[in-house]
Amino acid sequence: METVETLLLDKNEIVIPVKNVLLFAGYRVSSPVPEYAARAKEIAARMHDVFTPRACYLRAPITDRGEDFIDVLGMHLISRPLAELEAPCDEVFLFAATTGPAVDREIKRSAVISPVDNVLTDAAGGAAAEAACDAVDAQLAALIGYPLCQRFSPGYSELSIACQPDFLRLLDTQRKIGLSITAGGMMAPMKSVTAIVGIPREAGLARTLY
Repeated sequence: METVETLLLDKNEIVIPVKNVLLFAGYRVSSPVPEYAARAKEIAARMHDVFTPRACYLRAPITDRGEDFIDVLGMHLISRPLAELEAPCDEVFLFAATTGPAVDREIKRSAVISPVDNVLTDAAGGAAAEAACDAVDAQLAALIGYPLCQRFSPGYSELSIACQPDFLRLLDTQRKIGLSITAGGMMAPMKSVTAIVGIPREAGLARTLY
């Protein structure tokens, strides 16, 4: 039985880039309106104050594969891009990361302040989750000693979101990091991520999608 381990994520070592907050908010202009950028910076700082990143992972073998699927721990994961990404791998990490319940509360609070604050706070929560995942990636790569393949999440590039509950069950996320899933399929806390990360057979074989 594969063992689920928790990771220590020190938020003081995690940066929530303002540029990512703006990207998550849908802002694609190189020079945003100064007032908007300034508010994004304030909200990113507030988000850093309230978020409590937590993560857990397990290491598992790929037990079967084809051109458009891989099998891991009884999950039949159908996605050609995922299968191509994990081609140089015999094992993967599964992980889950969450920003914590205070982020959900902050997003709800922002909704009564202004539409702009709500959009930016929700975006900051997404940017915080992305930053936490980057920290997880770094720690998992450090465990192996060389770069891993790009992380890949349910709901992207053909991989059905329907496999999300299996990720949470296998990772025992409710007990390990306080992450659950609602009857409607939403994760709680909502700014949370599950992902699969391929472990290349040797250094130099790591793949990315872009």
